[in-house]
Amino acid sequence: MWRPEERFILMLIAIFGGLRGYLIEGVILWAVSFVFGIVQGLRAQLLPVKVGIETMLGKTVTALTPVDARGGRVFVEGEYWNATSDAPIQQGQSVEITAVEGLTVRVKPQAR
Repeated sequence: MWRPEERFILMLIAIFGGLRGYLIEGVILWAVSFVFGIVQGLRAQLLPVKVGIETMLGKTVTALTPVDARGGRVFVEGEYWNATSDAPIQQGQSVEITAVEGLTVRVKPQAR
């Protein structure tokens, strides 16, 4: 017959001895998920820009009003923008966005 202190020691061995396999599996699972998260984070850094000023450059839009060096209006991605151009542009003419300066886009007539 086991004494109470021996039973306690055997119980601890049974509990922690049985968990040893789960501990190793848990550490491996954590390491795999950590590496997966790092890889996905780095991959996201390499994706192309989908929003912001960078997506507007080079886009072709239609002039809503006549555009010249003093100003005009264009409609870009669901928003009305002030526009300027070195060359005069007629209303309805297709233009290409070359720069964004604050809340104004600089445009040029689209090459045909």
